[in-house]
Amino acid sequence: MTVLRAATDLLASRWGVAVAVHAVWVDHRDRSVIRSVDPLGRPVVIKADRNFTRLQSEARALAAVAAAGVPVPLVLEQMDTSPAVLVLEYVRGQSLSSTSGSGHWREVGRQLRRLHDHASPKGFPVFGGEASWWGSLRSLAEQSHRWCRERQLVNRHTLDRLAACMRDAFARDDEPGDCLVHGDCGPYHWLLRKDTVVAVLDFGDAARGDPCWDLAVLTLNDRDRLAAVLDGYDMDKAMRDHLESTLVPYTVIRHLLAIWWLVEHDFDPAPTVAELDRLAR
Repeated sequence: MTVLRAATDLLASRWGVAVAVHAVWVDHRDRSVIRSVDPLGRPVVIKADRNFTRLQSEARALAAVAAAGVPVPLVLEQMDTSPAVLVLEYVRGQSLSSTSGSGHWREVGRQLRRLHDHASPKGFPVFGGEASWWGSLRSLAEQSHRWCRERQLVNRHTLDRLAACMRDAFARDDEPGDCLVHGDCGPYHWLLRKDTVVAVLDFGDAARGDPCWDLAVLTLNDRDRLAAVLDGYDMDKAMRDHLESTLVPYTVIRHLLAIWWLVEHDFDPAPTVAELDRLAR
């Protein structure tokens, strides 16, 4: 049985009515995300995941971010079942995108700074699962490099150059910060209405780590928007210097991990592979 079918069956049993599927946004073998309505007629987003820990962590992250004053969807129901299910309020808005105005990107930077400064990271693991930030990145870099090399998805010389870039950047032991990071802070996870951020979405990868990771992911395909984001973020010189030194290696590892995910979920990784070839040059 698919995750989507299992989740709607579980909710139908709980609600006593059939679950209407108004839109399917994600339907993978491990998780699904759909838009529906609850028995009270409220529009909702239903998230289901075979990974119980992931949805439990997302619910805790949403609570921590809301407490920091950053808008997130309200958790209406949480079912620690198999698959695990979260029912969230549906928030109307437009996703941040390449065509959004500089003011929108600036406002997202301001809200991201609030998240990093005020959302408690207590109880969350380090991003990547290792004991330290740099330890996690070294491990992720090695795994993703090996995975791509074994499958010959990226030119060997490109991979070797990128591996050297990451090895040099991550060969350190100082911790860059102990804040809650979104983890998957793409622009598509920020909703706006007019000039206001109305919700930040999808905290399944939330963890403790370097705030510059979120900044790198946010502007991964929109580097021309970084100045506006940093204007809203209002970072000091030390952090700007740190971002400058990590932006390229963070970009590399993010793309390598994206290729892994795309292939595992039957999507074409060619555009991301092409971007890695460009970075290597």
